[in-house]
Amino acid sequence: AVLCCGAKKKLLFFRWDGSGFTEWREVSIPDTPTCLSWCGDAICVGAGKKYHLVTPSDGGEKSLFDSNTAPPTSFTLPGNKEMLLQRDNISVFQDAGGRPSRKYGLCWTEPPVALVFVFPYLIAVLPKVVEVQLMETQATVQSMSLRASRIAAAPGARAAFLVANNCVDVYRLRAVAMPRQVDALLEGEQYETCLALCNLCATEPAIAAKADGVRRSYAHTLFLNYQFDKALALLAQAPSLDPRDTLALFPDLADPSYTPSAQVPAPPPDLKGHKLLRAQVALIKYLRAIRRRVAEGAGAG
Repeated sequence: AVLCCGAKKKLLFFRWDGSGFTEWREVSIPDTPTCLSWCGDAICVGAGKKYHLVTPSDGGEKSLFDSNTAPPTSFTLPGNKEMLLQRDNISVFQDAGGRPSRKYGLCWTEPPVALVFVFPYLIAVLPKVVEVQLMETQATVQSMSLRASRIAAAPGARAAFLVANNCVDVYRLRAVAMPRQVDALLEGEQYETCLALCNLCATEPAIAAKADGVRRSYAHTLFLNYQFDKALALLAQAPSLDPRDTLALFPDLADPSYTPSAQVPAPPPDLKGHKLLRAQVALIKYLRAIRRRVAEGAGAG
């Protein structure tokens, strides 16, 4: 185990020898450190307006980038392989080697002063509000008017504790039941976030039971907006849905004696010509995917 302490323009590393921590290494840095985060075998240091990555094993230092208008804020994600570094109002993903690890960042309304992760959300303390985002979609799912200064996660309880109002009050933020979250996102037509949540929590039976319904609702919306390939691909990923429900999107092909298990929207009034052709090509891909799935199921049986 290695302990790091930040002092004036230097980092002090201590190593556990079995009975206590002994001084191991001292590394000089350009400015006084204001934030420290371990990531893998290295530690990220915010000093002045710049981030540095220091490897204690050899004392190596790598300069990363400036935080610009934001105070340096760093946070290591679960798994200890990625970290978030604040630049202006964007949290930038970096790996343990100080390289960009994702093509996107997380945008906040203001630069966060602190971050925690409570599955499956990132919770950020901003100067005037607390914001909650789902990393997979970069979507803000909740914003609370609260002047907090500190935050600590309680991952086992899916909760976080906030110190607010000049350290006078302590609040506990606790996630509502996942099925209720899915229902709320679906009602608000936040389909991508809702589907991402279903995928992240697929091992929970109550969520798995809702997932195909979410795919169906999202696919119907995409279909009505002429995004046929994406719509039919989503329906192909919903094994519990009857393919005849999908055919009901094409009145000329549907079985008039079949009653769909859920309400099927009427096709767009101008679904003809080139648009109809695109929809039919997407339908062919869908039917082929269903045929493969049925054949694989029969082979496995």
